[in-house]
Amino acid sequence: TKLVRRHHGGVKAPRANGAAGAAGAEIEEARIVRTKSFVIEPIDPLEAASQMDLLGHDFFFFTNAATGRSAVLYRRADGDYGLIDEAG
Repeated sequence: TKLVRRHHGGVKAPRANGAAGAAGAEIEEARIVRTKSFVIEPIDPLEAASQMDLLGHDFFFFTNAATGRSAVLYRRADGDYGLIDEAG
């Protein structure tokens, strides 16, 4: 929670669905504070990993050239990568 608060500057808000747990834990209220728009060229996941590393980001949104669908490549806590592909 401290990391989320530090990086996102959110305001705490109690969970509305009753899933706060026995301790009454609170969650951060999400805010969209920046919007970016860009052209997405189809690339393969290995190129996406290279671009992500060059940018120093923890995730990279791209169009998977093999499937033609949206995908997200992300860095896992163990240092490896994970790939989320849009189903279609």
